Amino acid sequence: MSRYRATSESGGFSLVETVLAVLLLGGALASILSMVTTSVRQMGQQKMQAAASGFAAGQMNRVLFDEPFEAVDTTEYTEVSLDGIRFRYKIDVVPIDNASISFKFDHFPWHDPRHGASSATGAEPSPPATEERNRPVTELDSKSTAGGIPILKDILMTVQWHGPGQTFDEANSLKLITRKARL
Repeated sequence: MSRYRATSESGGFSLVETVLAVLLLGGALASILSMVTTSVRQMGQQKMQAAASGFAAGQMNRVLFDEPFEAVDTTEYTEVSLDGIRFRYKIDVVPIDNASISFKFDHFPWHDPRHGASSATGAEPSPPATEERNRPVTELDSKSTAGGIPILKDILMTVQWHGPGQTFDEANSLKLITRKARL
């Protein structure tokens, strides 16, 4: 009789069972780690998008309330860095002729193109609607016809942003459309 005899009634785990258990735990930990890194990345993107929204609102308020009506005009991209986030913005301005008070930029429904079907995310100049051309003269029109000087301007602000080590692209951009009136 041998002292080291293997029996099927031993109480330990075999090497195969141990390796399988380690592989299963490793797979579970890898998937959890993947979810955590994705979540952290998305939180960083949301933080930059929230900062960009605040930046864009501040710039639009500056244009609307601090800039004289005559000074509001189309600009090229201007770059700014705040809290490690790079922003660039440009302004497109379209004076409104006195015969129409409709917006000169088409409004497009916006959704994040990274999450589903594609959609236009910009705004382009558009001619006034046909019925707008033939509508009766309004009180606003009679005030705006003095000297043919427009009293309304449509403003389209495009803002792009990126974090450290990234570049500007259309995926990280937003557009604001508003109107400024001569008071």
